Amino acid sequence: MSDNKPLGLIAGQGDLPRLIIKKCAMQNRPIFVAAIEGQTPPETVKDIDHIWLKIGKIGSFIEAFNKHKIKEVVFAGGIKRPNFSNISLDWEGVKLAAAISYKTLGDDAILTAITDLLESKGFRILAPADILHDIRPKAGVLTLKSPTEEEIADINKGIRILDLLSSGDVGQAIIIQMGQVLGIEAIEGTEQLIRRVRDYKLATEGGLLVKTPKIQQNLKIDLPTIGIQTLHQLHASQLNGVAIEADRSQIIDQEAVIKLANELGLFIYVFNTN
Repeated sequence: MSDNKPLGLIAGQGDLPRLIIKKCAMQNRPIFVAAIEGQTPPETVKDIDHIWLKIGKIGSFIEAFNKHKIKEVVFAGGIKRPNFSNISLDWEGVKLAAAISYKTLGDDAILTAITDLLESKGFRILAPADILHDIRPKAGVLTLKSPTEEEIADINKGIRILDLLSSGDVGQAIIIQMGQVLGIEAIEGTEQLIRRVRDYKLATEGGLLVKTPKIQQNLKIDLPTIGIQTLHQLHASQLNGVAIEADRSQIIDQEAVIKLANELGLFIYVFNTN
């Protein structure tokens, strides 16, 4: 990777795309953003060289990056999985849809097929951590508050359950309280998972979130992620903290997240599975 080469950013939702744009500005590195209609917040690309594209127009992404002499591409931010039957595909999109058998394969296979296609066209796919070097946490307790022995047992149980579900491409997250599973992430995402378990809690306070990547997950473009909003959601549901995996997860704006966790009385526990 070269900090002097122009970077192509395929931007989704959340703060991560904005942090990458900011980092490139600090490095005086040219950046060109492919914003996705209906997905990318307009404020993300304000005053930034960008183009708006429809999600099914894969060939347009390739054409735009080639026009701007982009060789390195990074995906950043959440993108809601589209209903392919309701979107218009260009020829590259049609070929991609046929290759991945989108009716039967999960998100991991789709993301891997997209990266494979871009790499076959001569692009190098970078992970956000290649740009933001402090985004992946190291093992340990990052906060003033630590999980109790009972919570460590719940974390380990959550890790085992997610590992068992991993091969089925189900969920990156689970919420456990006093040894009981309150919820497992499905297509709704972590935010809605945290909200819906409020009705299932065994006690008003307590419980924790565990996030870990699936076995087949594409770690370049799709890592379990927490940020400021995650902490506010945990606090609103009166959960005690979150556990994520070292080096295979992302904390967006880590310093600010740790500061907020301490203010809210939450723990952030980073575990190793090796």
